[in-house]
Amino acid sequence: LVFVDRGEQLAPRLCGLLESMRLTVDLIARRPQFINPLKERELDLRGQRIPAIENLSATQDQFDAIDLSNNDLKKLESISVLKRLKMLLLSNNKLSRIAENLGTNFPKLEQLVMSNNDFAQLADLDNLCTLSTLKSLSLVDNSVTKLPDYRAYVLHLLPKLRVLDFTKVKQKEVEAAISRFGAAGSGRGEKQAAAAGAKRARAESEKTAAQIPDQPAGPMLKAPKAAEPALPPELVAAAREALANAESLEEVQRLERALKSRNADALRAVLSGAAEVGAPAPDEMEQ
Repeated sequence: LVFVDRGEQLAPRLCGLLESMRLTVDLIARRPQFINPLKERELDLRGQRIPAIENLSATQDQFDAIDLSNNDLKKLESISVLKRLKMLLLSNNKLSRIAENLGTNFPKLEQLVMSNNDFAQLADLDNLCTLSTLKSLSLVDNSVTKLPDYRAYVLHLLPKLRVLDFTKVKQKEVEAAISRFGAAGSGRGEKQAAAAGAKRARAESEKTAAQIPDQPAGPMLKAPKAAEPALPPELVAAAREALANAESLEEVQRLERALKSRNADALRAVLSGAAEVGAPAPDEMEQ
C-alpha cells in the first residue's frame, strides 16, 4: 500500500514533466550558449517541448544562430526583432504555419532549416516571401515537398535563394519559376500585410522588452571573420543539418573537424559517409 500511495503521489509530477514547457526568460538564461564550429554564437534550445516561440527579446539580440529543433512548435512566428540572427534551426517540430512579419523580425536571416515538420500545402509557404535575405532553406521530410511544382513555387517566393533542400539553385530554375508563377506577392498584398505586421511587431517587442528585468548576459562576443576559402553554401547548410541530427560524439567530432579545416572535399566525404573512423583527419587531408 505504501508503494501504491507513493506512485499516486508521483504520477501528477511525472505528467507535469511531460507537459510542454514555455519559452520563458529563465529557460533562455539557463540554456547552453557557445561558439559553434562555424564561428557563430549559438543558443541551444533543442528538445525542451516548447510549444510556441516567445520572449526572444530576452536574448538581447546576441546570437547569430538559434537552435529550436526537436520541440512542439506549430507556427513560425516572433514578436521580437533580432537583427543579428542569421541561422534558425527548426527541424523535428510540428510547424504548419508561418507568420506574415518574419522579414521584419529576422531582417538578416540567411539559413532556415525546417526539415521534418507538417507543411502540407504550397500556400502554407507563402509568407516565406518576406525573408528577402534568405540564402538557404530546407523543407526536407515535409509532405509539401512531394507536390508537383513544389521547388518552382518556393523559388518564385524566394528568387534570391542559393540552396533549397541541400541542392544548389540554378538561375534558369528561378527564371522558369517566376515565368510560371509570377513575382512573389503580386496581386496578394503580402508587402502591405508585412508592413502592418512590422508595426505591430515593433510595438509588441518594445512592450515585452520593458517587462523583462535586466539580466547579465555575459560579455559580447564578436564573431571572427570567416576563414578563407569559404565553403560552398550548400555544403555549409548540409553540415548544419547533419550536426543537428548527429547521434554520436564521434559523428559530431568528424563534422567539426571537417568544418574547421575549411576543406570542401573532406566535408563532402564526411557528409557522404565516406570518411571512416580510421581515415585521416580533415586537417591532414587538406595538406
